[in-house]
Amino acid sequence: MKLLYAGLVLFLFLLNSRDGRATDNPANIESHKIGLNTGLYNFGSIDELYSFARYSGRGMSYGLKFWNGQTNKNHLLSLRFAMIERHPNGLQLDPKYFALTDPNLVKNSFMFEAIDHYRYLIKSVSNQYIKLYGEGVWVTSVNITTNANSLPELIQSGIGAGLYATAAYKKHLFSGEMHVPLLTWTVRNNYSMSMTQNYEKLSKWAFIRQNDQLQFPNTLLALNTSLEYEYAILKQLSISGEYQLRFM
Repeated sequence: MKLLYAGLVLFLFLLNSRDGRATDNPANIESHKIGLNTGLYNFGSIDELYSFARYSGRGMSYGLKFWNGQTNKNHLLSLRFAMIERHPNGLQLDPKYFALTDPNLVKNSFMFEAIDHYRYLIKSVSNQYIKLYGEGVWVTSVNITTNANSLPELIQSGIGAGLYATAAYKKHLFSGEMHVPLLTWTVRNNYSMSMTQNYEKLSKWAFIRQNDQLQFPNTLLALNTSLEYEYAILKQLSISGEYQLRFM
């Protein structure tokens, strides 16, 4: 643990040293920042091939954010993971006929997201306290049901476009974001994971090859939005809380 603290202190020192060599124009100052993120992740899905029951649940998510760039253009890498137990709302199942870990009763979902944001300033107002950016994103998300032979319920990786707005005051930053997918590689089971299939003899790579596809806006309609509050502890270190909604 002491080694971790020492590495963080050294990293922040190097960032401060690098900032000190930058130009005096604030728009051209190259800076770097690390963010610690936590929040409540609410996730639900419906597998209509098997049932109209909505399996939903919520749990804490934890993440890291790495920001670098200038005021007029910058890059953010956001990493987030969560473990969520999802139950079938409105579906009455007798536990006597199912094991406690049966995916019909509960889906133990492992969630991981990695989002690359590339942002370019469109407009700033109120003495640059409020800014509007256009952005391109590369989104990778993985949802694995760990108690269903650890097969992916959904894997997506693709590019999209959207808008990002910020309002800053001293050490406080409020932001909102919206983006939509343009081209996405998707892995999703063509059959219900709850239906009888011999998954035990199917390798994970064979499963992916049999169930992947490229999707465009005409086959994948999705919206990703988020609202975030961020507080700067140090110049290169911040903490934040975020509400994120993904609908598709």
